[in-house]
Amino acid sequence: MEGPEGLEPSTPGLRGPCSNQLSYGPAFASKIIVSYICKRAIFYCLWYNFDMKQEFAGQREDEKLLFHFRRHVLTMRKGFLATIVLILAGFVPYMFSSGNTNLLWIAFGCIILAIIIFLYHWVGWYFTVYIVTNQRIRQDRQKGLFNTSVVEIALGKIENIIVEKRGLMGNLFNYGTLVLQTSVGDLVVMMVPHPMEIREKLQKEVNRYRTEPIKESHEED
Repeated sequence: MEGPEGLEPSTPGLRGPCSNQLSYGPAFASKIIVSYICKRAIFYCLWYNFDMKQEFAGQREDEKLLFHFRRHVLTMRKGFLATIVLILAGFVPYMFSSGNTNLLWIAFGCIILAIIIFLYHWVGWYFTVYIVTNQRIRQDRQKGLFNTSVVEIALGKIENIIVEKRGLMGNLFNYGTLVLQTSVGDLVVMMVPHPMEIREKLQKEVNRYRTEPIKESHEED
């Protein structure tokens, strides 16, 4: 059925002309997808941090979680750079194309690809956690999306803790390398934020662990 002269027909149940609705399809879809992913990511981050303050998988019955830390957020620098480049590559041509719908679909595809690349780097950063308890330090390292490796060292086996801060970026953004030396090998953690503070906290727990058995033996006597 044709509408009045000069007006475009409308689809039942939708507001406005069909051509206007279709021209904003990619932008509307990208907005919905990005909004959903951001909300879910924020919710899961808050839940995961709260849960980590209470307990963690593989925790022993007599074990107490003291603190945990992650590597510096700049560990994701490649993901940040790739995301920015893809977004610019998708939207800059569209901005100079006078509203070409085909270029808008290309921009939409670039956004989806940028999100996937960013999430890949974010998962590797966020789920790589270093957990310090009253008995050990544990490294849960995320490799890609589906692979995880776990390394743990008893506090009593740590012989020395070394901090290395190198270069302008390390001093400017306050990150460095933490080296835990043991008799069987070293655990090297790169790009640790506030490395001196974490070293002091960890050294305090190592010293406490070494003196606790002596105190208990005195109490038994």
